[in-house]
Amino acid sequence: MKSVLFSGLIIAAVILAGCYKKNDPFNPVPGNLPADVIQIRDSSFSPEMDTIALGARVSFNNVTSVAHRIISSDSSSIVTPDIAPGSNYSFYPSDTGEIYFHCVQHPSVQGMIYIRP
Repeated sequence: MKSVLFSGLIIAAVILAGCYKKNDPFNPVPGNLPADVIQIRDSSFSPEMDTIALGARVSFNNVTSVAHRIISSDSSSIVTPDIAPGSNYSFYPSDTGEIYFHCVQHPSVQGMIYIRP
């Protein structure tokens, strides 16, 4: 009898423990995809090539000590203002495909984003 009662208490404890919801700090916002961050470095972008889903946000994060401005090769997909040191600029691509971009101040610093459906 004691073993049946003890077994019942163990089973009840396991069931109740499975129903316990801990305080989880992850709180996603519905409908938003995570952002991809491209760091602006002195002589490169990191990563230089990135693949994102349509609807995701792209952020350029300036980790240098000077301002940078980014523009796409078509001069319309990406046109940022000067991004101050330690600041960032975010945008949402409006179509799928490839966007080639470069730094206006350093044209040899180039990158590419592939936006997939």
